[in-house]
Amino acid sequence: MQQTFPVGRFHATPWRAFPFDDPYGEWPPSPWRLLRAILARSFQLSREFPKDSEEEHERLRELLVHAFCTSKISWQLPTQSWRGPGIQQYHPADFEYSHPSPRKFKVYDYREEFRDGTLDIADLGHELIKFFTIYKDKSKKDILEFFNENMELVKMEPDIAPEKVKALNDLIRKMKLTARKYKHYFPDEKSYTATKVKDNFWLTPENTSPLFWILDSDHSLWKPDLLIHLDDCLARMTYFGRAESITYIERIHENLDIVANCFLRDSRTTVAVPVLCPKANATLEDVGCMTNEKKVANSTIPPGAVWKYAERPLITKNKKPQRPSKKLLPTTVLQFAIGGRVFPPLKLWLRVTERFRGTILQKIAQNQTGNQKAQFYELSSDIRENYSLLTGKGENGVRLTGHRHAAFFLIPDEEVKPTRLICYRKKPFTSEEQMAILSASEVPLAWDYRGNQWKLRLVPLSKETPLPYEKDIFGESRLWETLVPYVPPLHVFRQNGKPKPGAEVENQVKSNLENLNLPQAEISLLDESSNSVQWMKVHRPRRERRWQTNDDKRGYRIRLNFIVPTKGPVFIGNSSHFGLGLFAPVPVDGSTQLKGNV
Repeated sequence: MQQTFPVGRFHATPWRAFPFDDPYGEWPPSPWRLLRAILARSFQLSREFPKDSEEEHERLRELLVHAFCTSKISWQLPTQSWRGPGIQQYHPADFEYSHPSPRKFKVYDYREEFRDGTLDIADLGHELIKFFTIYKDKSKKDILEFFNENMELVKMEPDIAPEKVKALNDLIRKMKLTARKYKHYFPDEKSYTATKVKDNFWLTPENTSPLFWILDSDHSLWKPDLLIHLDDCLARMTYFGRAESITYIERIHENLDIVANCFLRDSRTTVAVPVLCPKANATLEDVGCMTNEKKVANSTIPPGAVWKYAERPLITKNKKPQRPSKKLLPTTVLQFAIGGRVFPPLKLWLRVTERFRGTILQKIAQNQTGNQKAQFYELSSDIRENYSLLTGKGENGVRLTGHRHAAFFLIPDEEVKPTRLICYRKKPFTSEEQMAILSASEVPLAWDYRGNQWKLRLVPLSKETPLPYEKDIFGESRLWETLVPYVPPLHVFRQNGKPKPGAEVENQVKSNLENLNLPQAEISLLDESSNSVQWMKVHRPRRERRWQTNDDKRGYRIRLNFIVPTKGPVFIGNSSHFGLGLFAPVPVDGSTQLKGNV
């Protein structure tokens, strides 16, 4: 079915959402809404043609509900549609008594001396006048009003001459009249109170890019008489959603190349929106229910309906023509020199690599959408999956196995300051990924959550820039020692402080090496005198941050003596892709601790 909105707007909100409180609107349109709209037109047909058999119409409605509910529904949504800015307007709210504020003004007693013609009220009869007042209205015009003994207005002179005002004021001062404050209360009355609301909607292209409903089902369910009935119903549909949504919808008879870009799914993702759909076994009674029926009013969703989820396609905007960027050659290593006034302590090194990777993903989201505020998690799942070797998460956010995704290392200098950052991945980085990494390196990195005052700057280095021999993590050696402490994936101790059987550090290192298909090695934990244990921050994914645990873990200094020379990089353990558990080769003699290792 092809649907257009001639006015260019679709006004609708999800089930039980207040129309003026929901700024997001319903998009894609709900199949439940469409089915009920078609049924409403079906009943209209019965009223238009009362001579036709009502039983026949009832039969067609049941067939329609069955065929629609058992169909697999998807959409081709116009990609140039987006949430409208909303229209602010006043709506009548309650019909109730109003309580207007009293009018406050000053009045003077009317004296016999005024009867000389100063106030010019001869036609009223002086005996009626008991009080008067003079004031300026909003337009700065002088107004003179006269009242009887009940403070009822007898006469009003608008815009009196300045000479008359001056003569009257002189007379008041001469007679030393004192003004009395008076409040005039207006009678209550019933009227509508107004409330300001914001009417939200989705903007849609008019005819250039219609919305397509794609119903995939058994063709035998859609019999010719049912299709004729469906066409008659669609032809009578003048609005869809709220009454402002003028629409035109029809069934397509010719074969068009329509590819769905929005699908229903049973589980929710971070960017999916809920869509109310009919169940496969929904009946005509379920779909045709009234909203004021008890079974509907007392439930979160109507009987026969179910929430499903859909991801809206990305909004396409016209981009400025850009000069084609230079294609970068694939590479497995990118290096950066790190500069700054104050460097993070060893415990917080992970903050640098963590934030650098986050900035890279943000740059990718900006490049994909053209929106400077776009976030990576807002991209559709298929786009996020294309960068799984950067994020370490595959389809539906499942963690990748095999250590295939990118790793970020910090290399300390002789003063134990992290002055070099290395991005490494076994599969070479593509040109687009390299551009995102280089773009992210232009953003200062803060490593402290409290003040963000100590920021580091990155400077790209050539990939041929050598590392010192004792820190050449890409070298080959039999003897390796931790350059950054190793954090075991599992707890080494129980809550009572006693060692956990089978979770010794040596056993966990051995298991990590086996998972990486590295040769067997003699594992030794460096003694306490060389500061072998230290608290380290570890990476916690967003989905785990709500758990009641901290991200401080014990880090150990390890020495590995492989049975054969092994080529680096060797990085194992918790948060190893963020620089923890990184090893460097030990000089040939192996007798002294590496200078600058931590």
